[in-house]
Amino acid sequence: MPSQESIMVKQMLKASLTNQTQEFNLEAARQGLEALSAFTPVAPDVKVEKITVEGIPSEWVTAPNAKEDHPSICCE
Repeated sequence: MPSQESIMVKQMLKASLTNQTQEFNLEAARQGLEALSAFTPVAPDVKVEKITVEGIPSEWVTAPNAKEDHPSICCE
């Protein structure tokens, strides 16, 4: 059975699809993803480090038991 958070995220994604216009708005998409991320806070044992990759603000995410040869980098 899906969690309440999962159901809410699915509903928000469906609603955003019906509200899309022809022109894609990157800033609005980023704000929407930031709002969705509030429903799933970062676990206390996950380390998020602010970095810059070729001039792009990013985050290096390190989690317990993560494979060191499979890095996770989130670009802003």
